Amino acid sequence: MWRLRKLTGAGSGILLFSGASVCFPDVFRRSLAKPCLQLRVNTQGSCLAGALRARNCVAARSAATASRCAETERRVSGTSRLLSSSALPRSLPSAGGGSLRTLGSSGVVIGVDEAGRGTWAGPVVAAAVLLKEGARGLPEGVVDSKRLTERRREMVFEQLTTSEHVQWSVATISRSRIDEINILQATFEAMAKAVTEVGSPADVERVLIDGNRLPPQLDAYRCETVVKGDNIHMEIAAASIVAKVTRDRIMKDLDALYPEYSFGKHKGYGTKAHATALQLHGPSPEHRRSFNPIRRFLQTGEW
Repeated sequence: MWRLRKLTGAGSGILLFSGASVCFPDVFRRSLAKPCLQLRVNTQGSCLAGALRARNCVAARSAATASRCAETERRVSGTSRLLSSSALPRSLPSAGGGSLRTLGSSGVVIGVDEAGRGTWAGPVVAAAVLLKEGARGLPEGVVDSKRLTERRREMVFEQLTTSEHVQWSVATISRSRIDEINILQATFEAMAKAVTEVGSPADVERVLIDGNRLPPQLDAYRCETVVKGDNIHMEIAAASIVAKVTRDRIMKDLDALYPEYSFGKHKGYGTKAHATALQLHGPSPEHRRSFNPIRRFLQTGEW
């Protein structure tokens, strides 16, 4: 179960949550607390999304229902192993020389990445991930999130965020805060919030940040930028998956509030369909006023 932990700077548009403890407004609660992706196998053995979540079996009341749930659990378990071994790419090497590290020991590395920096709408999300020694289910799938389909990202996200051997944190900066301080500063703010939740400067040897700019808020840490780091280091790749899935779920909830924009499909990015929706309906409260074409429309009244 997800549980409320801490809300930081609600007025400034910052949402921060980590591990199995999450904080967010009602609009986000449903998306971030979604159950683990479950799977089934068709007659050809291909993996499809859709089996009932195993935890629902706990609530089964009749013997017949319990039996069906037990069968579902066995089927899901077998399918997860099949998907892990045959469908997911092998995980990237760890920045710590290929071995997972333990918090508090020499060589602790935190990976950091963001999602949603270039979109026309919605928040920007940053994740920080530390992989501890003993992490399971990670040999496959921890790669750049763009290399995975949405369903596979969901599965790897669940492996990462439910493992007691993975320490992680996510910070979300709202649309209004982005317009207030600009997208670069909002991204830095999100990254810094996520990192400080995972470990203190004394605990961490290195913080690896995807890209080529360092957040000034992290001066006390030993930070390094890594261009295309989500395609090089396992820690950054894990952060890219956590940030991407978290933001995608937020955008799906916004899609329910503003269905005319199809946020669930394009996630706020500047697609042709998104541009057409803006021309028809104008900007929503979640559209970034500091980004073109919204800024240009607000200034000129023309798209």
